[in-house]
Amino acid sequence: MQNNLAIAILADDEVFDILDFDYAPEDQKNRVINGFNNNPTGLDITGLKGIGLGSRLVSGGFDNSFLISPPHMNKDDKNVYAFLSEDKVFLIVAIAKDNKEKAEVWENAFKTEVTGIIINNRDTTKIGDFWDGTNFVKSTNTNKETPWQTWKKNLGTTRPWDIVNPQKEKVSEDESNRRLDICKQCPELIQITNQCKKCGCIMPIKVKLKEAVCPIGKW
Repeated sequence: MQNNLAIAILADDEVFDILDFDYAPEDQKNRVINGFNNNPTGLDITGLKGIGLGSRLVSGGFDNSFLISPPHMNKDDKNVYAFLSEDKVFLIVAIAKDNKEKAEVWENAFKTEVTGIIINNRDTTKIGDFWDGTNFVKSTNTNKETPWQTWKKNLGTTRPWDIVNPQKEKVSEDESNRRLDICKQCPELIQITNQCKKCGCIMPIKVKLKEAVCPIGKW
């Protein structure tokens, strides 16, 4: 077992944070290494209850966990994120909201695809680097969109609070149901939260707004 362990956390192949596990217990290091070596995916679980290490993502939600996350993971002053391998939670990360810059980075990153890669030499891997499938490289395209810019573009003109704005026109129930039925069949929908991976919206709400559009053009 290696003594030093760091994980580059990526959104759309761009490193947005690096997690250090140098002083973690050996069983946690083993769990993290196994998880990040096996097609890991990240999921925002802020506000969800009863999810812990070992919880499995199944149709309609998470099954019961055999290691429920500690109480501090579900407090209002933190956002909580899970990393899964083969639909099973192997790591839970809590980001304090009072660390506004870091909290915003993580929240925005999880509006797109998040994963992680074990790095052997953290001195040569930095936040902002890109993973090309084989190596980490410095970005040479200064016009490349950040995950936050991509999310804002995909969001379009709609905002979550538009649903309570009486000035915003709504569609008929039949039309909102038609849209939602399309979303439910889409692989970009996170079934447990009804959230779109592309725009980050809660779709049962967004589909009711007349000016709302699907970020990938399905409705």
